[in-house]
Amino acid sequence: MQQANQILWYYRQRWSCEEAGRFLKNRIGLEKFCVRNYQALNRLMILAMFAMGFLTWILIRNKRLTQHLFALLRKFRKKCPFSYYRLLDGLQLFFQQHTARAEKIPMLLLKSG
Repeated sequence: MQQANQILWYYRQRWSCEEAGRFLKNRIGLEKFCVRNYQALNRLMILAMFAMGFLTWILIRNKRLTQHLFALLRKFRKKCPFSYYRLLDGLQLFFQQHTARAEKIPMLLLKSG
């Protein structure tokens, strides 16, 4: 039984890595870029890591903003185990709604909390 639980744990860990790779390809657009040399590929991977790092930082450090973004999407996107999809969709929707009136963005949401 313990071995079966350990195998399931490894499978869940592997699945989250696979989901992160799919997220980078589909939503960040990692596969859409064409690069001609290794240095450009290196820079592209660094930018993708910064994007994932930024989303992770929002999820971990700013619970209030995360809750607000998820609330924006409550009617559109069902809850999914890999929350980066909902977070990115929420950020996009938030900035679409507030682009024309940038001075009215609720700054309290952007503060760490």
